[in-house]
Order: sequence, then C-alpha cells, then structure tokens
Amino acid sequence: MACKAVRWLGGIGLAAVLIGITACAVSAPTASLSTGTESSNTDNLTSNTNKILDSHSSQFPLDNYLNLVWGTGFSQEEILRREGAELQRLNELLAECLHDAGFESDLQAYGMQFFPATAIPEFETFPNDRDWVAQWGYGIVSAEQLGGGQRGVAHELPPSPYSPAEQEAFRQALFNFPIKEDGEQWHRPLDWTSEQYRELGCFPWARHILLEETPLGLPSANEFIPLFEAIEEMQSAWQRDNSPEEIEWAACMADNHFPGFERRTDPDSYSDRSFPEQQIDAAWLEILSIPALPGGHAVGVDPAATALLEREITMALADLDCRTAVNFDARLDARRIAAETQFVADHRTELEGLRAAAEQRS
Repeated sequence: MACKAVRWLGGIGLAAVLIGITACAVSAPTASLSTGTESSNTDNLTSNTNKILDSHSSQFPLDNYLNLVWGTGFSQEEILRREGAELQRLNELLAECLHDAGFESDLQAYGMQFFPATAIPEFETFPNDRDWVAQWGYGIVSAEQLGGGQRGVAHELPPSPYSPAEQEAFRQALFNFPIKEDGEQWHRPLDWTSEQYRELGCFPWARHILLEETPLGLPSANEFIPLFEAIEEMQSAWQRDNSPEEIEWAACMADNHFPGFERRTDPDSYSDRSFPEQQIDAAWLEILSIPALPGGHAVGVDPAATALLEREITMALADLDCRTAVNFDARLDARRIAAETQFVADHRTELEGLRAAAEQRS
C-alpha cells in the first residue's frame, strides 16, 4: 500500500494545507492575487457535477462521509481542480480586502508570494514493501531526494519598489496576529464574526470566508460541532484500547533491539515512546536545527544525516517485520471498521446531513 507524504515547509496553511506563504518564491507554479474579471460568485467555486471519486474506495465506513469534507478520496484531477478553484476564490477575497486597505494586490512587489499546495513536492511511501523500506526507511531523512530535490529550493524575488516600511505595512495588512510574550501565536475564540477576523488582517478574514463557503469549514460550523466531537471521542476510544496487537508488536520491537515503544500508533502522544516514525522525525528536525555542513544536510555529506538514515532503515525494517509477524495492520483495521460501523449506525441522520452540506458547498 502506498502512502502520500509531504513535508511542510512552514508558513500559514489553509485547513488541509491549501496554501502556504513565504517571504521568497519557490521554484514551482504560483498564483498571483488577481484583480481581474474573475467572478466572485461562490457558485463558481466548484462545480456540483463531475465529483470524480478515486477508483480505490475506502474500506472504512466514515470515509464515505468525511472524504467529502476533507477533499480526499477524489481523483488527482479532481483534487487539482478543487484546489485551483479555492485558490482563485482566496485570491479574489484577498484582492478585495487589500484594495480596501489601500494596497495593490501584488505580493511579489512587496517581497511575498502565495503558492498552492500542489507546488510543494509530494511523494509516495511504501511502508509494506520490504525493498523500499530497506532503501528509504520511513522516507523521513530522504524526503528531499524522494520529492525530486525541489523541496526548499528558492530564488530571490525581483527588488521591491517599496521601502522596508511600506513592505512591513503590507505584511501587517495581511497578518495582524497578536503575539504572546513567549512568541506563540494567539488563538481566537470559535464564535468570532467576520469583522473580528478582519481586525487580524486580510489573510485571516479571507481564510474565514473561504472556510464558510467550502466543505473544509463544516467541522467548525455550529450545526456539526457536536458530530465532530463525537467522532473524535469515538476515534480516541478505540485507539486507546490496550489491544493485543499493540502489546505483541511492542514485545517484538523490544526483541529486535528497539525497546521502549508502548504502541505502534498513538496520535495523542508526542514522546519518544510513541510510534517509530515520530522518533526519527524528531531526531531529523534536531539535526536540521544545527548549521549545515558545506553541501547541506544531505546523506553522504552530513555524517549525522547518514547515521540517522541508517538507524531509520534498521528501525523501519524491524517495525515492518514485527507488524507482519503479529498481523498488526489487519487487526488494527478490523477494530477501526467495527468502531466506525457502530458509529455510523448510531449517527446516520447527522452524517447524512453532513454529506448533504458538503455536496452543497462543493
């Protein structure tokens, strides 16, 4: 089974990483803030026809509803069409807001640029393919190479005609987030109005409007908040179970010189005693925080990166062998299917309402 993987480059994302923003351009297709004649009618955001689902339908009952919300499960062509329509609408909203604030809607002129999620190189991992795992491990340290070598490549934008003060004023118009003393971003209440979002800058306001118009905003809609809280509670409940396959997998990992893991998958844990990929990812991020050697942190150049890749591969192979030995994936999927089947039976009316709302916003 192949898994999609993408390493986030930083910046502000729209829900499922619709877009990012950087202070320089990336070597990938970009979208400018248009002030042209594109329609702002939300009926043009996406067509209600041609909802092309991927030929590989999910075995999990909730995916029949949640795929419509998150925009997953569709063909690549449909995903790209939706992203393009959402980005166009976001551009329209930003252009409107920036114009009202007295600015041109040319981000590059101010030293900034938006790019769609598809501009971030994506790659597939094959955690159940032993040959692939033996070469790449989990695909963490080698993400740059697997992504085609484009990740993080940037070039300078043309000189801005605006002064540093004017560029800073533009950034303030886009992002006016209050910052805590410890540097953490302040989080707004859930019941804010559009006017309150507008006080935080054009981007938060445009993001808020777009989420109100698209399925991605349904989880925070008052009508569906109880449903998504119930979904989260159900998922946490079955994932917290001290299941036999988790115990058997942990024992197997210990026998293969990787003791200390308690669970194969534990989304509520962010310690080294959670799943193996997280431990490698944390170590890789620590290496990236150190000034790079000449040639960067590439495997074969940076001894720390090379050593971590070797550990990643060894751990990933042990993980694969242990999952295979205890039939981990099939047993885990069976528990998830059972929990979701019961949940759908208990909440069918609310879920059908969610489906209708997602289709109406699509």
